[in-house]
Amino acid sequence: MEILNAINNHFIDSCEDIQEDDNIMEDNVKYVPESFALYLTDIYEVKSAINSLSGTKATGEDDIPISLLKDSVSCLAIPFTHIVNA
Repeated sequence: MEILNAINNHFIDSCEDIQEDDNIMEDNVKYVPESFALYLTDIYEVKSAINSLSGTKATGEDDIPISLLKDSVSCLAIPFTHIVNA
């Protein structure tokens, strides 16, 4: 029981130290906006995003080469746009 009381007192003291420092939240928390907006995209923006991908031969986690995405951009832009805007 003595050990539990010591642990409890440690946390109580820690909380009291935090309460005494009025700026603790301002010093340790970054600003997070209360809201944000998402905007619809279009085919041209999707094509631009695909074409701007690095042209390396490496694949991602899905094993789809970037070159295949770029070569297929005309076919993929419309379905990708619908997925992004869904």
